[in-house]
Amino acid sequence: MKKYAQAAGLILLIFCLSLVFAHARQNSVAARDLLEEKINDIIKVLEIDDISESEKRNRIESLIDPVFDYELMARLTLGRRHWPGLSDEQQKVFVK
Repeated sequence: MKKYAQAAGLILLIFCLSLVFAHARQNSVAARDLLEEKINDIIKVLEIDDISESEKRNRIESLIDPVFDYELMARLTLGRRHWPGLSDEQQKVFVK
């Protein structure tokens, strides 16, 4: 049950963030198709019983990393007030 609760949370997170960023770059039909594809791929990974949780996490990250602009998300999170105050190294760490 815990595994499905985590999966549901992850899917909800991906759904929300993907809609925001994918819609900004593509039309709504293409964004929906991309989202459905990613969710289906993630569910397939979660259903594999003979790999570790760490391996599942790595596979899921490799599926969703191309969808997100982590630097933009970091900049938006900290805003104009705080982002420029970080050194280049601090920005890299925050984005990671």
